[in-house]
Amino acid sequence: MVTHAVATLALFCAAGGLAETPAPGASTPKTIAVLLRANWRTTPLLLEASEFFATEDSPAAFWRFAEHGAIAAAMALPSDEAQHAAVERAALDLLAPLDQRLLETYLATAALSPRVEAQLSDERSRAAELGVPPHAVWWALACGRAYMPGGAETLDQFLVNLRCAAEPVDEDSAHVYTSAGAAARAEPPLVTLFATLGTEPFAQAHAALRAAADGDRIAYAHVHRAAPGSRPDADGGATGGEGAVLSGYGVSLAIKNMEYKVIDDTGAEGAFGIDAEAIASLGGDADADADDEVGGFLFSTLGARRPELVDGLGALRAQLQREAAADGLRAGGDGDGSELKVWALADLGYQAAYRVATAANPLSALRDISSNLPAVASTLARVRVDPKFKHEIAQNAGALWSPGQSLVTINGRSLPLVGADNNYFPALDLVRDEVRLASTLVARGAPPAAVPRLLAATHDGGAGGGGGAAGGSGAAATAVCIEPLPAEGAPAAAVWLSNVEKDAPFRQLPRSFAHLLRPSWPGQVAFIRRNIYSAIIVADPTTEDGARALHTAVALVQQGAPLRVGLVVARAERDADDAADASTTHAEAKLAPSLRAHLASGWAQSAAAAELAAAGVTLPHAGGDDGAARSTAGAAGARALRGASAQVALYARALAVASQLGGSTAASTFVLAVHELRERAGDADGMDPFAQMFGGGGGGIDGLDAIELAPITRDIVGEALVHALSRTKHAAQADELVSAICVGLALPDSDDGTGEAGGRVQLLDDAAHADDAEQAVSLSDVQLDAALDALPSIESAAASDAIRNAHTAAADFVASRSLGASLPLLLLNGAVHQLGDQAADDESMGALDRVLMMGALSSAESAVRALVRSGDLTDAPKAQPQQQPADGTVNAPAYDPDAVLRTIARKASCLDQYHPRIVGAGAAAAKFVALDDEALTRRRTYLAPPQHAGARAAGDGDAGSATASCAAPPLAHWVAVDLGTAAGVRLAAAALERVEAAAALGAPGAPPACVRASVVHRVDPRAPTSADGASAAVATRALTLALASAWEAVLQAHVEADASDASADGAFARTLDALRGVLLIGAAAAARAGADASERSIGAIGALRAQLGEGGRARELFDSAQHTLRVQALIAADGLWCARVLDTGARGASGGDGGADVGASASARALADGYVVTNGRVLDDSAAAGRIDAGALAMLEASEWRAGGEAVGAALAPAASATAAPSVAERREAADRLLRVGSWLRQHARADGVERVRALEEGAACALACVQLGATRVGGAHAHGESDVDAGLAAALHMVALVDPLSRAAQRLAPVLAQLRASLGLRVTLILNPSPSQTDLPLKDFYRYTAPHALAFDERGRRAPPSARFGSLSTPHTLTLHLDTAAGWLTEPSACAHDMDNFRLADVPNAAPTVLAEYRLAALLISGSCHDLSRQVPPNGLQLVLSAPAAGVPPGGAAGATHVLADTLVMQNLGYFQLQAFPGPFAVRLASGSLSEEVYEILELPRAARTPEPGRRGRRGGALVLREADLEQLTPVAQQRLAVRSFEGATTTLLVRKRAGKENVQLLEADGEQQQAAAGGGGARRRGARGGGAARGAGAREAEAAGGGGGGGGGSSGSLWNAASSLWATAKPRAPDDETVHIFSLASGQLYERFLRIMMLSVVEKSSRKVKFWLIRNFASAGFKAAVPHLAAAKGFEVEFVRYQWPPWLRAQSEKQRIIWGYKILFLDVLFPLSLKKVIYIDADQVVRSDIAELWDLDLKGRAVGMTPFCSHDANPHTTGFRFWAQGYWVDHLRSRPYHISALFVVDLQAFRARAAGDRYRVFYDSLSADPNSLSNLDQDLPNYAQHSVPIASLPEHWLWCETWCGNASKAEARTIDLCNNPLTKEPKIEMAKRIIGQRWIDLDNEARAIEAAFAANASAASARGGGGARAERDEL
Repeated sequence: MVTHAVATLALFCAAGGLAETPAPGASTPKTIAVLLRANWRTTPLLLEASEFFATEDSPAAFWRFAEHGAIAAAMALPSDEAQHAAVERAALDLLAPLDQRLLETYLATAALSPRVEAQLSDERSRAAELGVPPHAVWWALACGRAYMPGGAETLDQFLVNLRCAAEPVDEDSAHVYTSAGAAARAEPPLVTLFATLGTEPFAQAHAALRAAADGDRIAYAHVHRAAPGSRPDADGGATGGEGAVLSGYGVSLAIKNMEYKVIDDTGAEGAFGIDAEAIASLGGDADADADDEVGGFLFSTLGARRPELVDGLGALRAQLQREAAADGLRAGGDGDGSELKVWALADLGYQAAYRVATAANPLSALRDISSNLPAVASTLARVRVDPKFKHEIAQNAGALWSPGQSLVTINGRSLPLVGADNNYFPALDLVRDEVRLASTLVARGAPPAAVPRLLAATHDGGAGGGGGAAGGSGAAATAVCIEPLPAEGAPAAAVWLSNVEKDAPFRQLPRSFAHLLRPSWPGQVAFIRRNIYSAIIVADPTTEDGARALHTAVALVQQGAPLRVGLVVARAERDADDAADASTTHAEAKLAPSLRAHLASGWAQSAAAAELAAAGVTLPHAGGDDGAARSTAGAAGARALRGASAQVALYARALAVASQLGGSTAASTFVLAVHELRERAGDADGMDPFAQMFGGGGGGIDGLDAIELAPITRDIVGEALVHALSRTKHAAQADELVSAICVGLALPDSDDGTGEAGGRVQLLDDAAHADDAEQAVSLSDVQLDAALDALPSIESAAASDAIRNAHTAAADFVASRSLGASLPLLLLNGAVHQLGDQAADDESMGALDRVLMMGALSSAESAVRALVRSGDLTDAPKAQPQQQPADGTVNAPAYDPDAVLRTIARKASCLDQYHPRIVGAGAAAAKFVALDDEALTRRRTYLAPPQHAGARAAGDGDAGSATASCAAPPLAHWVAVDLGTAAGVRLAAAALERVEAAAALGAPGAPPACVRASVVHRVDPRAPTSADGASAAVATRALTLALASAWEAVLQAHVEADASDASADGAFARTLDALRGVLLIGAAAAARAGADASERSIGAIGALRAQLGEGGRARELFDSAQHTLRVQALIAADGLWCARVLDTGARGASGGDGGADVGASASARALADGYVVTNGRVLDDSAAAGRIDAGALAMLEASEWRAGGEAVGAALAPAASATAAPSVAERREAADRLLRVGSWLRQHARADGVERVRALEEGAACALACVQLGATRVGGAHAHGESDVDAGLAAALHMVALVDPLSRAAQRLAPVLAQLRASLGLRVTLILNPSPSQTDLPLKDFYRYTAPHALAFDERGRRAPPSARFGSLSTPHTLTLHLDTAAGWLTEPSACAHDMDNFRLADVPNAAPTVLAEYRLAALLISGSCHDLSRQVPPNGLQLVLSAPAAGVPPGGAAGATHVLADTLVMQNLGYFQLQAFPGPFAVRLASGSLSEEVYEILELPRAARTPEPGRRGRRGGALVLREADLEQLTPVAQQRLAVRSFEGATTTLLVRKRAGKENVQLLEADGEQQQAAAGGGGARRRGARGGGAARGAGAREAEAAGGGGGGGGGSSGSLWNAASSLWATAKPRAPDDETVHIFSLASGQLYERFLRIMMLSVVEKSSRKVKFWLIRNFASAGFKAAVPHLAAAKGFEVEFVRYQWPPWLRAQSEKQRIIWGYKILFLDVLFPLSLKKVIYIDADQVVRSDIAELWDLDLKGRAVGMTPFCSHDANPHTTGFRFWAQGYWVDHLRSRPYHISALFVVDLQAFRARAAGDRYRVFYDSLSADPNSLSNLDQDLPNYAQHSVPIASLPEHWLWCETWCGNASKAEARTIDLCNNPLTKEPKIEMAKRIIGQRWIDLDNEARAIEAAFAANASAASARGGGGARAERDEL
């Protein structure tokens, strides 16, 4: 390639270049650069770098940077480049290489500029308030006093005289110094230093204050202060420099539809052009095209290899681009792909993906194609695609993701860069978080390449692990999987109600598994005629929740849900806590099973037992239950449970009878019949008569909430069974069947003779029936067999067995899976979902319905799809003889349903048991602790299996196949107990049992991997202390020490032995025996807890010496004083750790505050008898929380193995050596490393709450449609010191981008991926996922994204501003420019010499081929939701204001005044509101003097709920999460404080409630006086410039000028202050002016701005009243915004600009014209102040011919909106065929209502708000806009569609005339003439205006242009005098 390129280049150069022969219509290539500046000045590099350190994990990082020698005088350096070099020198010493490169990226993108500006703004406000002069080099604030150097008082005296309490400080708003010394003074006063970093004054002040802080005299914090020479002027302007130049946004140059010509013929806006110097200064992302591949040449590579040919290469590149454009033109199109036919477009997505996949530089190819599709579409359409490539994409899209879906992750963490999200800076912060996380893991020993896999595995598992079957999204993603069927060969537990393969309702479903792989819409579940979804409902019918679940399950079947539904009827465990408390003493007195076995093996005859006997110590009872321990109350409780068990047994047996004799239909009928009969009986017997009278019982499923269900009696079951079998041959034997299955059951009477329900309960609770209750436990097999054999109805042995086993099989299944305490449950392919009411959010939906709808089925489908893809499920399964009937009656294609379910469960690694505390619902409160302290882990001694234990081949698909050996056990139990207590003995024995099981890995009951155990010696908190007597305390401590010493001696001896493989098993067994002997001695001592402590201790110590034996190493250690001292120190250290971490809550507990435990109080935790810490997960053992036994430990092992242990073990396990086995020390170190990494991962995963997704399995190889780019070593400024380890760290970062190459996501992602790869060298995987078929060009724009990875400087060392540059662009089309920014950015044009709304390259002169368009970030949004707790609804119309302390006081203002910066109204839609701000601190409050303030008060929100719940932003808005306890703590406050410190703006939740006595006052139905009061500060929604100048304000409305109101030339900020100061100073409500007519309009583009000026003049010329225009600022050009105030001053009218940002939850539009239409109609209720009663909208291209006051006074007859119908009385006959509203859909929808034109309408804003018309419009819009083909004319179709909800008053037709729709006869009477587009003639509007309106239009146009020319001349003169001229607009708000 390079050789060919050089040869071609040589020929090119030799020929002197090729002649430029562009095709007709093609333009000479031009360059367009777009610049976006912030509304605050450029912040110094040094301060931005300091904020990078301030946001590091360590608070000391900022101070290390601030004190670094390279920074000491950096602020005085002469240039940005020199300052940057100083920062680099400091970073080399303080940061790791990857962090250095991240710092460079942060500086290049100015990512931390808002954080710096927020502090500078805060400092300016405080300085102005306290009178600190601008020339002060630094100052300090403490106790409300300001100190400045140079006064009479020294700093030391100032500090000595401080007398105030400590103040809270927000660490995000200041740099808090942390003293290294211990605090002697509890609350020292806070001193805040305001000084400029990198200056001598800062260094001096910092040294003094640091010394005072180290001496604990003060608390010390620092806030940035701008250097005195660079501070803003007092009037809000800047003394030098301009707004900070931003990155992280996209620019679209869309090809505009020019069906109607909209080009102005007056030329460009010369007054607001940008000089050549500004263009030349551009840098950073100067040419995004430099790396593009053009014509097969990689010009960046060629230029790097042959720098001497750079000029020639540039010429060749430009020539090839021209030829490519010419090719498109010659092909019959316009070079935009329009020449392509539909069939040529069909595979364009595949062709683009194939081109990327096969490119030498895939990221560059992706960027080139997505960013320049109109130019490359023709070439792309000729690419031939490998059929295998297309097939793979189709397969992936069907099974793994939706076609065209895009997603980008880093290490599984989603980045907000796709869809509606374009949040570059939050994405950059997430990347930084992942760099930190990866660095931490690598430092702990994780291989870099394994980090992504470790993170994915740990987070996938969650607390519960085992979620394979539910690995999707939503609630189901956390579901744990339990083996859903009994063991093979065991009786079936479920009664199946449906079979998808055989039942008739499912005959129409496709049978092939391939159907599951077809593309489908997101969230849509595919069904086939296979039993792939098995829903097993496990329920107790005697409980309300159980009855509801069973009833809903049958309803699902009857409704035809294509699920295989089964019922398991079993008894739920009840009163579990009471039972645990009653049996605690008895349970603790018994020995653990393993110790009982050890005792039976002969230990009782040992010397140790003899020593105990000699001391009078006997072992506790070693057998089973001790009947004497039961109380009478406990026995009564047992009888009651047995009575309930009898009802469950009867129900289960009857259900089995119905199923066996009548099939699934009879079984379903039985369930429904029992339910209805119980409901009737409960309704009649238990319901309040008044409830019956007034229908309080409800009905159906949800009626269970109000109706008491009757018990299950023989009569109810008998009647239901008769009904179920009524259509079978067994109907006559129903009574006999019921009698048979009731034999021996103690059941409630149907009628006890009293006629009351109480008798039924009395039978179960009366002690006289104790014998019957005992009989109700079970029915003997003899009785049941006899009863069933006597029935001729039951003809088969299988049916008899099923009925006999019905209850016992279900009970055994529930017991074996430990499900009894959690019923009712749904097992969907094994995934467990609880169905109780505690999970219910919607009373109208059953819990089962809810679970199935909330993602459970979707997750199950994903798992099944994976099995189909892997070949585990196929249409022709392999023969499975053990599953096929012997007679061969089953067809080959059919699956045994249970075999399918077992396959799914096996592949999902389902667990054998369900323990709520360990997996599933209870796991949400799991506690974790990071065991990453090396000193802590090193002092542990472990019992581990022999090294070779479990060595075997991995099982075939076994869940969690074990490692090859126990060389480094990946699982570890830390048992924190006192071995002298019964609970301690039990827990330690359980741990030994699990380690023993690990010695036989792969055997039943063995752990999934090797496990080791260690005892953490925790002194029993109930042990005697000195207060109980000195001798008892000493004796108890001696016993604890002796037991611990013996335990540690045995383990130490075992470790030292280091036995050979031949004797390893024997040594391990002997060690186990010795440890169990120690535990037996501890158990014996615990059993005599009430005896004399000294005797107990002496006897136990003697027994321990005997147990350890003479001459052994363990005995030698036990008798050693040195060993005793070591154990003594170990107990002390372990005790401290337990007290600090376990007894006070595990660090990083989820959902808690500050690491506190979740779900248990501190007192409950302190009373825990012990703890088990397994790989960092903490379980406490207590009567309240539950006891831990060996079974619980087994489940904990399985859970932690799946939740990360397996991944950690695979990644970090030592590689097997062929020469030598690892030593004991090496094995120990490897195992400790596994524990450190694994526990830290688990703790971190729970603490950060991050959801990680996997588009591609880590470690999986890429196929054809996937491109993997490995980690690279990155060169540049930091490469010189890079080591291999540092280079390898980049491999720990893996970005996966699932992307459609022809999508907006690709346009954004390609440059961002390239930037991050260039900056960090990380791994990148591109998964190409194009849309399968195109019918139109999917991208009709050219696109650039600004994301520089490094700073650039000009020749004077200044920071070169990054820009979005379209290099060498060549197209004949008209383009329109649109910024693609974050949702919280409000941007607007600032300066450009061209009309960027209608831009043509041909208009750019060849002599100056570069165009610079400058935009401004006018504001950052503060948004949120507001909730009225009085009514639980949004307070629609509530008026909010944003205020901040003065930042420089306006002329005449009082110092310290609080100024309103913005105001807004709360929508009814989600309670949404938005306020426009800038970096700095703010407060949101109710408008002073308004009705809102009179009626409502703000409530302080708990800190945890001040922002919307994570993950629920976007289209749904912010979700408020409040606990009931929080509501009681809410208190009224005057304001809610918040701050803007980032480019994200701020999001908050505001709670309000009505004041006492105001409960019935409505905001939007007030009378005129109230409405005036509600206006608050009048119409100035957007306020003027902030004092101090750097933040030129933000808000929604801006008084630009007033008629006759001084509007001085040049747009000076002084005039702005004069216009707004009276509003701010008085804050009085401004009465609406009834004499003023208010007109609203908007325009975009030079032509329509010209029309708008003419329209305004036409209105004013004819109006008899004063006129005020309200104009949308979002789209207005800089020249228009500057000139219009002067037009207003000249003609005597008012003008005010309003601005609003499209809410993120409202479906966005991408086409600029449709965005404008949306702003015209969707936000009328929130765009204007409440004082505005009415507004008239007039299109910009209209001319008004009469007095607009007549329309203003027109009666709308009570309607909120008035519009003019399209001409009907005098219609234009030539356009009849275009009147779409007169035919088809619109005729049916309108139903004789007229269709109105939106070019002119009147809005009664009072009625509009009161009736929530704006909210209704937005609801209709959000629904209709989901269909891209609806709302073709958005601003017009929407109000016409909504007429039935928001009625329209039809205005007289003479108020709007346009030639397109109206006849000439009515023109003379027309009050306004609109220049409607004519679909017949397509006549340009300027020609149309001159022809239709004539001379008046020409005169108005000339007048407007003359006024504008005068303004331009004044501006030029002012600029020449240095007054700023046209550039001043950027510096004002």
